[in-house]
Amino acid sequence: MAAFRSRLKKDLEAGMRHGPEFYLELYPALGDAVRAELSGMTDEATIIHVPGHDGLDPLQTTMAFAVEDDSSSLGESLGHYRILGELGRGGQGRVYLARDERLGRRVALKVLNGFACRSQRQLMRFRREAEVVSTLDDPGICTVFETGMVEGVPYIAMQYVEGSSLATILRELRSHPASPGDSPSQAGSPGSTSTSSWSARDFVRIVRDVARSLHSAHERSLVHRDVKPANIMVTDDGRPIVLDFGIAHSEDEDSVTLTRSGDQIGTPAYMAPEQIDPGIAPVDRRTDVYALGVTLFECLTLSRPFVAPTREALYQEILAGRMPAASSVAQGIDRDLEIIIRTATNADINRRYDSGAAFADDLDRYLRDEPIKARPASWSLRLSKWAARNPEVAVLLVTVLILLVSGLVITTALWRQSVGDRRLAEQETRRADDKAREARRHLAGYEMLSDGHRYNLFLEQMSSFYPPHPSKVPRIDAWLKEVRAMVAREPLYRRQMRELESFSRPMPLDRILAEDGHADVRLLKDLSARRDAVKNLPRKNLPEEEVRAHGSLEQSLGRFIDRLEASNRRRLEHVFQDADKGWQYSNLKRLLRCIEVLKMDREPLAPVASILLLRRQCLRVEKESLQDAADLWQDAIRRISDEKESPLYRGLRIEPQLGLVPLGPDPESGLWEFAHVLTGDIPGRSEQGRLKIN
Repeated sequence: MAAFRSRLKKDLEAGMRHGPEFYLELYPALGDAVRAELSGMTDEATIIHVPGHDGLDPLQTTMAFAVEDDSSSLGESLGHYRILGELGRGGQGRVYLARDERLGRRVALKVLNGFACRSQRQLMRFRREAEVVSTLDDPGICTVFETGMVEGVPYIAMQYVEGSSLATILRELRSHPASPGDSPSQAGSPGSTSTSSWSARDFVRIVRDVARSLHSAHERSLVHRDVKPANIMVTDDGRPIVLDFGIAHSEDEDSVTLTRSGDQIGTPAYMAPEQIDPGIAPVDRRTDVYALGVTLFECLTLSRPFVAPTREALYQEILAGRMPAASSVAQGIDRDLEIIIRTATNADINRRYDSGAAFADDLDRYLRDEPIKARPASWSLRLSKWAARNPEVAVLLVTVLILLVSGLVITTALWRQSVGDRRLAEQETRRADDKAREARRHLAGYEMLSDGHRYNLFLEQMSSFYPPHPSKVPRIDAWLKEVRAMVAREPLYRRQMRELESFSRPMPLDRILAEDGHADVRLLKDLSARRDAVKNLPRKNLPEEEVRAHGSLEQSLGRFIDRLEASNRRRLEHVFQDADKGWQYSNLKRLLRCIEVLKMDREPLAPVASILLLRRQCLRVEKESLQDAADLWQDAIRRISDEKESPLYRGLRIEPQLGLVPLGPDPESGLWEFAHVLTGDIPGRSEQGRLKIN
């Protein structure tokens, strides 16, 4: 507090009267104490507080509120400008809302107060602002309409911008966030300058447009030198306007007449290192890029990047470049946006964007979700600078790094050993897999040979199932089960055939059919000969049943021949140089033909079809001969054992016979006749007692 009072006393003695914001920037930690001290002053240096402005209004100059000076008060008009009201005031003057009576338009009228009018330096700066801004023609820079002096009061008539300053928007966002902890990066998108609707991308667009406007000024060799939220006006439609070129600097001129030696021009929180220490580098367009980067940081985080209890401490923070990452202050800030801010605010002027246009272009790329041009400094450069600032910690980290490298070497050696062990285990696994595959191949070969043998057994076993008897059904079912299991292995054998075919060269079908010794050709010729023999059999004077049987056999042989020919047309014979593979292939081919035969369960001559018919007969013979004809058998047993009715049998007592149905005695011989249920329909008797064959 003593330092503040001493500084205030020196300023008053030197005739320099500053407002609360000036001292709050110098002594931010004293806050309420500074306000209380200034509000209690009763002498001529009393600070004037304008409600609703707080030193951050859009048309305020770089200095804060000054003392009330009655000599600078205006009446209802100034020349041909009618005063409508006061917009704001600063250390050197005031800004009024006025109406140009000649052109019928509203303007912002900036005038110097009496104290500033007595300062030759302030008058020169005031005139320079008018000259500088009047040379610029950019929609993003406040237009100067006219400058002049009326009754000793200098004035500048400027474009009146309706809206809010960026500083006001940020202040209201700090006071009324959308929800607790929210930053602009988490808000919605604006429909107006309403502070509740700004998002991070909207602030990026604002800063991008300001960068382009500043670039147009830079192209005229003008550097603003005091870019900050308070000097950026945002119109109601969201368009930014740059204000207050009062301390603008020309890169082509020597401004010694406007700035005393040792002057630091700008607002401390937004000043670049070269503004604080002119020995670092000359002030140029990159100085404005730096201030605009700080402004973007503040827009996204709602806080300034550099904060210190005194101005000297703040300057040290800026010179050291100890700027926090924006993402560490507010959540949700994109990495590319972080890099853009760091590039714009780099303490090394040569590592910043070289122009406002380059800054705006990268912001445009970010908004379009394209790769940005800026890249962070290399890790080696960052590491060397950090080590220079923190030598003790750097030594400690080097020691830890050495220990880590040693541990890494040992770990790498152990890892290599484990890798070698793993590779050895993988080799053993591959060998085991190869042996397993070889074993499966041998097993498949044995299975193939076994199935070839099984096929012959199937054909041999078929004769043992005759004649039909119910007791043979379990054996027949077992036979069918083995046949179906063999048929189910067909895909495996076909896959083996395709694998073997990759080691062969194909033989065309024409050559196959031309060889009489080929198995398929022999089979086709044999079947064709049988079909011709059946077709040429004499059928005159043959019973109708035999004629039908011959026709059915001829059709069955024809279908068999057609299927075999179709199969041969689809199949190519393969020639092998490896005799073992050729032997396997021929066996597989023969086995697949056998399986094709076993799959025919609807052809009368096919093995499976005949066995299925036999099974149905085994189940049918008992039912039709013993169960359905039980009454006939009882009658036959009784009548045959009766000597009076059947004297030829002399009382013989018979038992029911499987497969037979009693038909009664022949009327001529008196002998009993029986029908077998599998020979066809059971015959009846005519009126004369003779059998009627259906």
